[in-house]
Amino acid sequence: MTNVVDLSILPMITVTRMADGSLNECMVPNEGPRNTENILDYIFSQCDVTGEGFAEASHLVTFLSELMKDSEVNQDTLNVLQTMLDPSNKNAVVDRSQFHKAMEEWEKLLKLS
Repeated sequence: MTNVVDLSILPMITVTRMADGSLNECMVPNEGPRNTENILDYIFSQCDVTGEGFAEASHLVTFLSELMKDSEVNQDTLNVLQTMLDPSNKNAVVDRSQFHKAMEEWEKLLKLS
């Protein structure tokens, strides 16, 4: 069994973090080109709660975890991504380019496993 992540399904779903910290998931229309860069931008924008171009590593991983709960990606695999985004485990804040780079590296690792 391979741990390949099919990011093309992700823009079909949006997960909104509610004021109480819970996640609200709903389907959204599939609009625009669905290339990896657009998908990663979409994911990042859902986690950039202030709109200032930064997102907490834990929010990004939680968002991906919810979206991939029915896939072959397991928690250990997501923990690898968490470590890539936040090596010091202090809930780092990352910008869009850091997120893109980490996701690119993470996908390469998954393809090798």
